[in-house]
This record gives sequence, structure tokens and C-alpha cells, in this order.
Amino acid sequence: MEPVRRIKLLRDWRSLVNAVLPILRRYGVECYVFGSVITGRITGSSDVDVLLVISDGDPLEVKVKVLEEVEDRLGDVVHLLDIKVVNARDKGKPPYAWFLRNAIRIF
Repeated sequence: MEPVRRIKLLRDWRSLVNAVLPILRRYGVECYVFGSVITGRITGSSDVDVLLVISDGDPLEVKVKVLEEVEDRLGDVVHLLDIKVVNARDKGKPPYAWFLRNAIRIF
């Protein structure tokens, strides 16, 4: 992907997240975006960091399911999303607590 196109898509991160919001809502109880798209430090190697909080279950299993659906929805730009999945009881622990310091809650 051309760096200019990548940066343009990252600056419009809300559209990327909104495109997969129904999928994220189906699996998570909370969702946050954090990292360079929030702090305004987007580079050619940046991505959209998403933290999906689940109420129970295996985070790895949920991540696999979410990524399959997200890839179907986004196609060739799926690599712009970096989705992390964590149980609600662990979101206050490192490194998730650090991620949430400057995060925007989506739901």
C-alpha cells in the first residue's frame, strides 16, 4: 500500500472502526482505540490500535473469530487494524492499563 494512502486511511480511523463496529459489538462489552492515531503521531508504519474487552471466554479464541470477520469486511486494508482482546477483569493490568491512559472509548 502506498504510504500516502495508508496515512490517509489512518487519519480517517473512525471510518475503519465504524465499518467493523457491528462485529466488535457482537463480541465485546467495551471497545477502545488508542495509540498513534489518537495521539496524532501517525507514521507510515502506524496502525489503528483497538482494545476489545470481553466479559468472559478465551481472548485468543475471540480474537481469531473477530479477525476472520473483520478481514471479510475490510479486505485488503485489514492490516491497518491491530485488535487486542482482553477479559474485563484484566483490563486494569499492564499493559492494558497503559493502553487505556490515552484511549478513546468507542462503546
